[in-house]
Amino acid sequence: MNTQHNTKFRCIGAGCCGSVWTPEIATTWVIKCEDGGDRGRSVANDQVVHHRVLTADGDDYFEADHRLMSYLQERIPVVPLEIRELLITRYCPQALQDTARASRENEDCLIRMHELGLDTDRIAQVLARTLAHCYWRAHVDANDVEFVLAPATAPTRAVTCSFSISGLESQLVIWMLDFDCVRVMSQDREGIQQAVKAFYQNDAYFPRPHFFGHTKEDVALWKLFCTHFVDQTMDILGVEGRWLADEWVRQMEEEGKRRAAKDEECACR
Repeated sequence: MNTQHNTKFRCIGAGCCGSVWTPEIATTWVIKCEDGGDRGRSVANDQVVHHRVLTADGDDYFEADHRLMSYLQERIPVVPLEIRELLITRYCPQALQDTARASRENEDCLIRMHELGLDTDRIAQVLARTLAHCYWRAHVDANDVEFVLAPATAPTRAVTCSFSISGLESQLVIWMLDFDCVRVMSQDREGIQQAVKAFYQNDAYFPRPHFFGHTKEDVALWKLFCTHFVDQTMDILGVEGRWLADEWVRQMEEEGKRRAAKDEECACR
C-alpha cells in the first residue's frame, strides 16, 4: 500500500471488516481500510461509533459517509519486548520460539486479557464502567467490540486502572477497538434487550451469569461486575436511571439461565 507521496505502508492486522495499516516509519496513527468483508460491517460505521464513544455524546449526529473506505485513528501502542518475550516463552512451542522472536509481525502484537492472568476483579470493574459508558453516554450497544491490553499513550490519571505483570516493569491499560458492528440503542426496555443480545454475541470478555458449569468464583465476579455497572449507571444518569441498570441485570440473568438450561440439556444427551 502506497500513498501519493510514495510512503510505504504495511499491514499490522486484519479482520472481518477490513485491515489496519501503518507507515513503515513509526507514527502514532494507523489507517483502517474496508476490504469488502462481511455484510453489516463497515468502516464508515466504525468511524461514527468510534467518534460517539470518544466524545461520550449520545446526541451526536456526526453522520457517516458511506462511500468511506478508510479512516485515520490513533494507533494502539505495541507491547514492550519483555512482555512479548514472556508470551513466547509461556505459550509458544519450544521448536517455534526462535521463529516467533524473529517475526516482524509479532512486533505489532496486542494482548487478549486472558493471556496474562491479571487481576480479574479490577478488569471486571473497568469493563463494567466501560459498558455503562457505551450504553448511557454514547447510546450504543457495544456489539462485537474488542478489548486488548497495551501501553498507554500518555501518563495515566489516578482514576485510570493500569495493570502490571509480576516481575516486569511495564504497565498496561485496557483499550477498546472495532466498532464496525456497534449500533445505536434506545434508552428503554427495547434498547436494553438489544444490548443484552449484543452482549451474548461478543467474545467472552465480560463475566456472565448462570452459565453452565459456573463456579462460586464466577458468581462472585458477576456480582462484582453488576455492582460496578449499577454504580456507574447512577453516576451517569442519577438515581432516576437506576431502573435501566436493574432491567439490564434482570434481562442478562434471565438469558443466562435460559442458555445454561439449554447447555445442560445438550450435555445430558
